[in-house]
Amino acid sequence: MKRHVCLALVALACSACAAPGDGVPPREQRLQWFNEARFGMFVHWGIYSVIGMEASWPLYGHQYSREDYEAQARHFVPTQFDADELVGLAKRTGMKYLVITTKHHDGFCMFDSKLTDYTVAKGPLGRDLIREVVDACHRQGLRVGFYFSLCDWHDPRYRSLPVQGGNWPLEPIKEDPATWRSFVRYVHGQVRELLSNYGKIDIMWFDGGWEHTPEEWRSADLERTIRRLQPEILINDRLPGPGIADYVTPEQTIPASAPAGSWETCMTINNTWGYNPRDKAFKPAELLIRNLATTASGGGNFLLNVGPGPDGSVQPEFRERLEAIGDWLRRNGEAIYGTARGPRGVFTTGGATVRGNAMYLHLISAPEGAVELPAFEAKLKSVRTLTRGRPVPFSASAGGVRIDFDPAWFRPPVTVLRLEFDGPPKADTGTKPQPDGSFDLQAKSAEIHGTNLAYQPQYDDLGCWMNPSDWCRWEIKQERARTYRVTIAYGCPNDQAGSDVVLRVGGNDLRFVVEGTGAWTTYPERELGTVRLPAGVHAIELRCTRLAGFATLNLRCVKLVPVRRAGT
Repeated sequence: MKRHVCLALVALACSACAAPGDGVPPREQRLQWFNEARFGMFVHWGIYSVIGMEASWPLYGHQYSREDYEAQARHFVPTQFDADELVGLAKRTGMKYLVITTKHHDGFCMFDSKLTDYTVAKGPLGRDLIREVVDACHRQGLRVGFYFSLCDWHDPRYRSLPVQGGNWPLEPIKEDPATWRSFVRYVHGQVRELLSNYGKIDIMWFDGGWEHTPEEWRSADLERTIRRLQPEILINDRLPGPGIADYVTPEQTIPASAPAGSWETCMTINNTWGYNPRDKAFKPAELLIRNLATTASGGGNFLLNVGPGPDGSVQPEFRERLEAIGDWLRRNGEAIYGTARGPRGVFTTGGATVRGNAMYLHLISAPEGAVELPAFEAKLKSVRTLTRGRPVPFSASAGGVRIDFDPAWFRPPVTVLRLEFDGPPKADTGTKPQPDGSFDLQAKSAEIHGTNLAYQPQYDDLGCWMNPSDWCRWEIKQERARTYRVTIAYGCPNDQAGSDVVLRVGGNDLRFVVEGTGAWTTYPERELGTVRLPAGVHAIELRCTRLAGFATLNLRCVKLVPVRRAGT
């Protein structure tokens, strides 16, 4: 995996639908199974399991010399590995797809590549482990994806920190273009091998592309090759280049404000991607189940990682947690699989998913008092506990919904209520005015569109706005016409200032040039002007129309303050 740092994000990826080529189904059609699956297994497995360390990164940190690290390849002999057992574990857990490392940053190939001898098939094991896993997935009906690192710290043609030394992230080294072109041909050739030799592949999960530009990677050519070989395949957001990404991949975190498009959170069970018997910081099964429910409530998928040991087995602590998740899903899967995100802000102390005329409330703790929800356009017909079908008393009015849930009915870690409506459960969830009539639109409540822009809880702002196509949105509702003074609070270093931005407030465009504030985390308030809004529901959108620096700005909040007439 890559470091979860904004500087390492794939800055130029774009979630806008690219025009499909010949035989390539539209993106929405290709994503249908993915958006219904909601749960998958990530497998980080390689020679790093022999010593029991993180995948590849000890090379970067110089915990091991190159010789000692790569010597593990001679001892990587998982003769007892059973691919059907691994895939069967994923199925019992309730996972619908599996993504496995074919090559991590260390360059060691878990497949039989004809382009290098640094593979498991040419080592003492003499087997193609990727073929075994793919065949097992096909036999057992799981979708399958390939993790593939673009960078390669073994190949001397890829000159990076483990070879050269220095600071990360690195600038491309360009003094020998012919050598770089040779390496890129190697990368493209390995991708062709993976997508030509193993039957149908559902996901190409790239990583490691942050050190070079889309032009240097020849990303557009690589995408065309991928789409030609596997027309229905999905590509994640870590192959740099505009228009390539089918979905975005936050890492080790569940966004507080979920992306508007398709997305997938990848997460470890302890703190390590690869097998590490010294890492005992196991997340409880209860937390992992809540993470699954929270991710589905935001319309995302949960890709949960296992790092098999050197013999290919999954350690007991992982198995115990996976079995618990599978048990919960057998009783509550209706509220996860095939659902869409619930109305934004409808249930702030838990999650909500939707399918057809049903909405599922995910209670992560026993509520203190009644469960209060906003009003819905459709009529609420019934409320029941999902697993036992127990009727739950409720009342509904123009002011909202009240559910009288008895705390004694709560069963940890998550209890699901099924609400049945006579139509789609659309709720009035727009931001309400404060007592003085003003609106305080915080970063964490924004609806985020795009691939990089993300809520950063440690700073309470929207940051990583390196893709000018990304944008954010709020919705407000007011009872009467009013004039507002509009302000924005953001941070931007002086040397990154100059981007052109527009704040659209109910059809009124307030354009401004980003000024330097001294730092990304210094957020002075700036007045943008006044707008007159009639009564009703209005969208507030913030967009970048021209990016001047590395990133646009870090947003803290937007405020609409009523303008008082003299004497009032």
